[in-house]
Amino acid sequence: MVQRVSLLKKADGWYVSITLKDESVPELLPINEIQTAVGVDMGLKEFAVTSTGETFPIQQFYRRAQAQLAKAQRQLSRKQWTGMRMRQSTFSIGRYARWGSSCLPVEASTLVGR
Repeated sequence: MVQRVSLLKKADGWYVSITLKDESVPELLPINEIQTAVGVDMGLKEFAVTSTGETFPIQQFYRRAQAQLAKAQRQLSRKQWTGMRMRQSTFSIGRYARWGSSCLPVEASTLVGR
């Protein structure tokens, strides 16, 4: 069942976000029915360490995005100012810059799947 649809136009194109409700996903338990709990500590050396001792390594999304952004900016500096290739390069730079700034939610979501 579709709950929400949002349409967004950015510099490099259109984006659609669709929120669905899946009947096969169970509802959350009330707090008074939870029997065990796990603490999570966010750190500098490891991304997260649980109270059971499980560790999650730091994903380097942001640093990879910075390297790709720097390379795209170097390539842009060699383009002609009036060319179509320059316009395409500016779109790719915007994409890398936007992707690099949205890396924090991606890293936080790595814990959800485990």
